[in-house]
Amino acid sequence: PRLDADIEARSRSGEGGLSNLGVLSANIKGSIPVGRGRVGVTVQPIVVDAGSINRSASARFGRNATAEALAIVAQVPTVLAPVESQYASGVVIGASYEDENFQIDAGTTPLGFQRLDGQGGFLWRPRVGAHGNIRVFAERRPVTDSVLSYAGAVDPVSGQKWGSVMRTGGGFGMSWDRDGTGLYGDIAYRFYAGQGVPKNNALEMNLGAYRRLYSGDHLNATLGLAMNYQSFDENLSYFTFGHGGYFSPQSFV
Repeated sequence: PRLDADIEARSRSGEGGLSNLGVLSANIKGSIPVGRGRVGVTVQPIVVDAGSINRSASARFGRNATAEALAIVAQVPTVLAPVESQYASGVVIGASYEDENFQIDAGTTPLGFQRLDGQGGFLWRPRVGAHGNIRVFAERRPVTDSVLSYAGAVDPVSGQKWGSVMRTGGGFGMSWDRDGTGLYGDIAYRFYAGQGVPKNNALEMNLGAYRRLYSGDHLNATLGLAMNYQSFDENLSYFTFGHGGYFSPQSFV
């Protein structure tokens, strides 16, 4: 039997109350050996915070954007609904099994967030010959780019809840490595859906190659090239009502 614990802090600068993000979580996992792998249970308390929101940002939050636009057209002062600081806390509960070639997990999105959903995935990575690997995976995960996409938010004008975006998909990859020289590539499709957020489709591809230049007792040096391509049907990266607050460019290389 084994007990593992770690703490993770993540911070991204951005606009307060919108794209700004601070995440603090603790991951506590207990596991026991079963067959050739291990079965584990995980508890993960988590806090997400986008900070306080100023006048400019609140005019682009939820349906306040409509009131701002109408007031500009009518050339009258805007009356905005007050927006609270964007903050949420919860606890993720999950279970997993993992061995040398296979991994599967299932659990919940954070209990205490606006919307409770299931999450999980599997990964199969068999060897092919002496130097190759295949990777097949599928998953359903929350989108953690912002408080809106992860925990969800409440529209200050209508009181409607929106956000809490989940991505569901899978992919296939291959890699080859011999004496420090390697090639790899993978392709994945993901479907995005959230509460009050339009559905979205995304494609992602990775290609890479590398060569180890030096290997010693205390130092390794490797030179490589990597390419990442992403494409989304819709750009839903903003924070007006209906947007998801997550990275979703039409194309990205």
